[in-house]
Amino acid sequence: MTAETPSLATIPPAAPLGARSRGGFDFSRLTLWVVVAFLVYQVIVPLAFLLWGSLKTSRPTDDDYLSLSLTLENYTSALGGHEFWEAMGNTVIYATGSTVLSALIGIALAIVVARTDAPFRSTISTLTYVRIIIPGLLTAIAWVFLGSPKIGILNGIWKNLTGSTEPLFDMYSMGGMIIAQGLDTFPLVFLTVVAALKSMDPALEEAAFTSGKSLVYTFRRITMPMIQPAVVASCILVFIHNLESFEVPLVLGLPIKTFVLSTEIFFKTTYVPSDYGAAGAYGVLLLVIALAGVYIYQRMTRRAYAFVTVSGKAFRPRIIELGKWRWPVGLACLFIVFVAVIMPTLVLVWASFMRFFQQPSMRAIESMSFANYQLVFKNSTVISGIQNSLLLGVGSATFVVLFVSIISWIVIRTKIPGRKALDFLAFVPQAVPSVLFGVAMLWLYLVVPLPIYGTLWVILLAYITRYMPHGMRIVSVGMLQFHPELEEAAYACGASWWRMFRKVLLPLLRPVIVTAWIWTMIHAFRELAISAILSGPETRTVGVAIYSLWTEGSFGLISAFSVLIILVLIAVSFTAEMIGRRFGVAGVR
Repeated sequence: MTAETPSLATIPPAAPLGARSRGGFDFSRLTLWVVVAFLVYQVIVPLAFLLWGSLKTSRPTDDDYLSLSLTLENYTSALGGHEFWEAMGNTVIYATGSTVLSALIGIALAIVVARTDAPFRSTISTLTYVRIIIPGLLTAIAWVFLGSPKIGILNGIWKNLTGSTEPLFDMYSMGGMIIAQGLDTFPLVFLTVVAALKSMDPALEEAAFTSGKSLVYTFRRITMPMIQPAVVASCILVFIHNLESFEVPLVLGLPIKTFVLSTEIFFKTTYVPSDYGAAGAYGVLLLVIALAGVYIYQRMTRRAYAFVTVSGKAFRPRIIELGKWRWPVGLACLFIVFVAVIMPTLVLVWASFMRFFQQPSMRAIESMSFANYQLVFKNSTVISGIQNSLLLGVGSATFVVLFVSIISWIVIRTKIPGRKALDFLAFVPQAVPSVLFGVAMLWLYLVVPLPIYGTLWVILLAYITRYMPHGMRIVSVGMLQFHPELEEAAYACGASWWRMFRKVLLPLLRPVIVTAWIWTMIHAFRELAISAILSGPETRTVGVAIYSLWTEGSFGLISAFSVLIILVLIAVSFTAEMIGRRFGVAGVR
């Protein structure tokens, strides 16, 4: 049995676009053109500059940069040199390995949580959610404290127990990078697959059991095919995320000179001697790979409707009784999330009380103090980072929710030609790796005569564009839940479009707007790649401040700062979750 899903085009418009205010001024038409102009300027123009820069041998500050003398020299040099292919090989190995690890962990945990009677299921789900909140830069640093050959706590314990002089494992390796990134991204697979398993009608499974089929047969031939679109789509999404990963390769790959495309682009842009042309060529090639991944992801999610089961009755998914394996399975899953979430957080807490990092011992415990926490609020790098990130987080979150509310209204509530193109433009930044978008914005404002290069304004514009797709996804879902009759009533009473938008639409969307605002605020606060490229000495963000302290060797100060950041982000994120549950908003996580 199938059911047609209504498209956005079938939803009646609340009012014809172009409804004028009482003074005769057409706010809706003006708003449409402002939105289109901003999207083109913030999405198309930076990417055009990225492509242009890849075809130039001159720098953005040179006089002939805008001349029509274009060349493929950067591409032939990149494709003909071992440096690019080495970085490409590392990128493929790193992204593929971490995606496989994420998929194995995420799918296994999802099945246990959603379809078995194993203990600790709620705890596993909550800790997995917490793992999403913790910035990747902090967990990468935590894994250095845990798995460094010289100072790693786990290696220290291994040497003390066995008397070995060799470390148990080395996080400064490709294997270490894959482990760190895989443990960072498995929650994305977990949340997607759990949702698919919990929403699946168990009627087909029940029919298989009634026919005498075994549990293994039913799971292999019915359950897995039903959740296959969710599994494949989440793996593709994680692979794209791992392709553009920046924090883990920066912290764990740089010391051993293992570069991926994202770090190569960063170093060729920001380090002396810079090579903007090569960075542009690398960036365009990486963008092509990412766009191909997004295209496949969209195809897979579109095909997901072929696997939908429709039922008008309430149901509960069949719970598998594990019997004697119930506790072993529950403990094994709890151990996985302990390693991924609790252990990195505990090592940061431990290091935050140390003046210098040292292995756990009675002597170390006696030397513990709150000195690092006191220094956090006295360090100028930390203070400026917090202030700048707060300004950028609040500013970008506020603009994003207002802007995507307007875009969502145009796309969902009107039938104007080109609204799908508007929707597409709003989602394009999701396919652009953060480090590439940072480079594109850098080149744009090195050429465009606006005095915002090196200021918070350029970072703010980059944040707004980068997080717009996620905010739009949340707000669009909320808008689809409301029929346009209230908006039509406002027009019937003589209200202008702008008054309707302020007095009717925004109050109706308040729950999703708050959720989208907090989501954007959290991610802007933890962002590193864009701000690392665009920030200056006076515009460092929290992420840049943490990495700056890391390069200076201020391990205790970094750890204290990190613990405070994690606590704040967890508190804010769970506030968003409570708001979402209170108003029945989907997509909070």
